[in-house]
Amino acid sequence: VVIAGINGKPLFSSDINVPLAVDPQEVKKREPSESFFSNVGKELILQAADKSVIVAQPSEVDDEIRTIFETQAIPEDRFNKWITDNFGSMEKFRQIVAQRLAINKLLEDMAIMDIQDSELKKTKILEMLGDLFKSADVKIYDGKLREQIHAKVGHDDWKTFWPRMLNADSELRALLMGRNANLTAQSNN
Repeated sequence: VVIAGINGKPLFSSDINVPLAVDPQEVKKREPSESFFSNVGKELILQAADKSVIVAQPSEVDDEIRTIFETQAIPEDRFNKWITDNFGSMEKFRQIVAQRLAINKLLEDMAIMDIQDSELKKTKILEMLGDLFKSADVKIYDGKLREQIHAKVGHDDWKTFWPRMLNADSELRALLMGRNANLTAQSNN
């Protein structure tokens, strides 16, 4: 079921419940407004990466999944069960890992990852998001989701919604500014 449109691209109800986090300790239950914001933001950033012809290669995804698994110190069958429980399949998990790598490559391409000053890096990331978000055409088609977002943040229009959510403790924020923002850099070292 299509619940929203993002610059003409559909956002499916099944995708809104898929976490952006790829570390078992970071996956958490999310509010519909936060989940929607994170997924729309991720899609807008991926659209920018696509325009810049930035992609993650299959070997990079394999290496990243191996690194994620090795840092978990859990048996492989338990790790695979966690993937199935949270992502539905290994293919979906691979897709999320590839998306995260592409996002980090875009940040590297924009020279944001090279910034050592954390406050300046945060400012540059927020500027990039602001540029992407304010020009986005986001429409919510699902009435229930629209009501949930309206109840949580007092508005369901993207143009008003995104600035209020930028400071929220969201998976998108963790992806861009948290410790996982260095996925590609860690993998390349």
